[in-house]
Amino acid sequence: IEPSLPEQVARVIAGLSAARYEANIRHLESYWNRYYSTQDAVDSALWIAEQFGQGGHGRSDITVEVYHHQGWPQPSVIAKIAGTNTALNEGIVLGGHEDSINRTVGATQRPRARAPGADDNASGAMAVLEVFNGYVASGIRPVRDIYFMTYAAEEVGLRGSAEIAADFKGRGVKIAAAFNLDMILYRGPASKMGVTTSNTDARLNLFVEKVIDRYVGAPHARRSCGYSCSDHASWDENGYSAVYLFETVDDISPWWHHPNDTVNASHVISWGMNFVKTAAAFVTELSLTSGASAE
Repeated sequence: IEPSLPEQVARVIAGLSAARYEANIRHLESYWNRYYSTQDAVDSALWIAEQFGQGGHGRSDITVEVYHHQGWPQPSVIAKIAGTNTALNEGIVLGGHEDSINRTVGATQRPRARAPGADDNASGAMAVLEVFNGYVASGIRPVRDIYFMTYAAEEVGLRGSAEIAADFKGRGVKIAAAFNLDMILYRGPASKMGVTTSNTDARLNLFVEKVIDRYVGAPHARRSCGYSCSDHASWDENGYSAVYLFETVDDISPWWHHPNDTVNASHVISWGMNFVKTAAAFVTELSLTSGASAE
């Protein structure tokens, strides 16, 4: 498949706001931490749900679900824009985890340790919200359902996304593509957008590279993480086609899982916006077609 909807993509990208994206990241980092078992984790997730609800206010085709998990307090959040082709029964997922962790301390201290998690992963979770806002602002009605998800408990074993993906599989929900964003703010001296080859679909990887080239123009390269390194793996393990973009091939933020993981710690909003725009274009392209996702 080739990117082929420049007018629609331009409308969605026009609705994006770097200032709003940064403000939302800063709000999430203002919680002491978002460790999955804490009250801050619950409160921040409910705040995310409120933002989706405000963005979709008045649209009968938009629903927002606080997705509760049985094993821990922090919920995931799922906002859905219903597709116009109800017979298709197929969707697109855009997701990123909402929790944070401080690994400079021992496991017993983590629920109380400062973990602002701006890059990991307020950057990805708020990118999901920003794409939602841009899509809503465009006024476009998708053909396929679009699910915008922020996952709980990623840092302790992809637990939130694993439950959701298994739930979708169990209910027979068809997903044409599951796009994951995790850590997209840090820019090193030779950074390239990282198209992850581990636990992802080769056809979708090729398509997202074409999307970057056509609509964003940022440098990119493929990377392997060699393990189930983020929530895309949950979809892949349940038989869905997944893709995962990461901030760089050549470097990783020195503040990863650190109390200094804030917007001000060598993180670049404009670099993150390259990923937001890519996700927006990817979702727009695939949500407005009813054929196979990557043929």
